[in-house]
This record gives sequence, C-alpha cells and structure tokens, in this order.
Amino acid sequence: MVQSIVFFNLADKHDAGLAQKSVNSLRNKYKQYSRISEFFYGANRVHQVDLFNFLSEAKDRSADRSLSALAIDRPSAEERRRIVELCSTSSKIMLGVHGKYDDTVHGYAGMGWERGEGVVGTYEEFARLICEFLSPGKTYHLALIVCFGARSSNFLTNHDGKLSKHDIQSSFAYRFFKVLCQNTHATVKMTARTGEVSFDPATGRSMVQTEAAVVAQVSNDDLQENLETLRVKEDYDRIMGRADKHGMKDLRQLELHMADKTSVPRNHEEDIFKKFAEIKAAANRLATERDEEKPKYGKFVYSYADGVVKVCRKYESGRKVMSILYEGPI
Repeated sequence: MVQSIVFFNLADKHDAGLAQKSVNSLRNKYKQYSRISEFFYGANRVHQVDLFNFLSEAKDRSADRSLSALAIDRPSAEERRRIVELCSTSSKIMLGVHGKYDDTVHGYAGMGWERGEGVVGTYEEFARLICEFLSPGKTYHLALIVCFGARSSNFLTNHDGKLSKHDIQSSFAYRFFKVLCQNTHATVKMTARTGEVSFDPATGRSMVQTEAAVVAQVSNDDLQENLETLRVKEDYDRIMGRADKHGMKDLRQLELHMADKTSVPRNHEEDIFKKFAEIKAAANRLATERDEEKPKYGKFVYSYADGVVKVCRKYESGRKVMSILYEGPI
C-alpha cells in the first residue's frame, strides 16, 4: 500500500534536530518506490511541514492582536490550502514536539539539540492548530511523536500495568485528544507513547523507552540535582582547581584509587574523591539504563465516537493486544 506521511514539525528549527532525523528515518522505511506496483500506482511520500509560523499566527489571533503587527512570516492562504490537501490524502499525520516526563501541559522546541530547550506551546494550542488542517467528515490517523506524551502526571506510575482514570486523563496526549475531538467534525484515531520516542534510523520503526528506563532517567535527574551531589561536585572542583600542573598527576592517581570499591577514605580530601566516584558510577549506570528502548512497546491508541473516548494499550510483551485501559465520557 502506498504511504503518504505528513510530519508536522514543532520540535526543532535546526536541520540536525529531532524532526529531520525522524523524517529521514521514515523515508528509509517508506522508500519512494518500495515495490514494482508502486512504480505504476504511486510512490511513497514523507512530507515535512514546519508549523512554527502557523502556531505564532494562531496564538496572536486568539489574543486578538492585529496580524498586521506580527513580526513573523505570515503563512499564506495557499500554504494553508496545500497542507489541508496533504492531510486529506495522507495515510498518517505525525506531530513532532519535544516532551518531558514531568510536564503534561507544554511541548518544547529545541534549536538543534536532542532535547527541547524552550516551551513552544500547550496541548490546547497544538490541538486547535491541527484542527485547522482537518476537513469535516474525513477520517485521519494521527501519531503524536512526543516523548512521554501518553504518560500520567503521576509519571512514576507503572504504565505497563493497570492505570486509573486520572492516570489516563492527566496525560498530555489525552488532554490534546480531548481538545482535538471537541473542535473538529473529522474522525481522528491517535497514538501516543509512554516514554521517550525515536525512530530506528535503519528500519524507520518507532522505538519507545521502557518503564525501567524511565525510572532510571528520573533517578538520574534526581541524582544530578541532589544537594549532596552539588556539594560534592563543588568540593571536587575546588580541590582540582587548587592543584598546580605538578600536583595534578598525584590527584588523578588518588582519584583512581578512591574509585576502587575496596578503598577507604582516611581524610576529608579522600572522602570527597570517594563520594565523587560513587556518584559518577551511579550516574553512568543510570545513564546506560535510561537508554533502553523497544519496538512494539509503550503505545496507547485513542479513538472517539458518540461522546465516548476509548484508550487502549496496543502492545504487551511485544504482541498486539489492544487491551482497553479506559472507555467512557471524554
């Protein structure tokens, strides 16, 4: 089947960012002519569409500010019609925005870094903007490429297990989907992920961070921000800063010695090196654990009909199950 993918970019304004990497991976998955039949019946297409100017315009429009005074490149009516047409003929629409496990309201955009560096908008602003490109009466398949999009505000809750109504409804994805359904006459089926999401560059398939990896990421962030960690790092830097070039070798040897699990500190300086080594080892371990990802994992599916929303977990143990997590009024 010929695929036409529309990738909406609100993630990065830089060619080395998430959006371009995702689009490149998708183009590897959906080759322009992947089968002989497609040569005759049509080719796969992955379209990247940047929405930053559209979002800026929508924000100012909702704030009743004069569009003529905006310091942005105003999207033309022709651009808008082109996007509406792309969406109406697409097999899937994707929205790429950076997300954080402890924020179910905002999406973030970077300037080329892997992680978002600044708030670009809210779930409500994104949903209302997407509605502008959906035609009444049509059916769309939308994928939120938002890290932790389906994750509850109780982010340490095990999202592989049973989830409460609050867990489901407090996520960025559910909030986005609710606004989307309330502001369009189109039918939308949506997917979102519970952990960090990426695309395998070789196969183009989506990869999602495991529950254990999310816990490791939270633990690593807590460790990095812990007051004891900051104090030890400050003392470590002070000791290293005092050493002249002749004494640095001895300090490095002492640092290596105190990194040995069997070593016992005998004074304040050795105690600092010992604690620094333990913190560093823990951080390295957690950083490795937080990188664990799986295909066919951590994907929730959202659908809506006749005032009822249904949220399903698509995969369990790598198998498609579509187990219902929540079904009720939106």
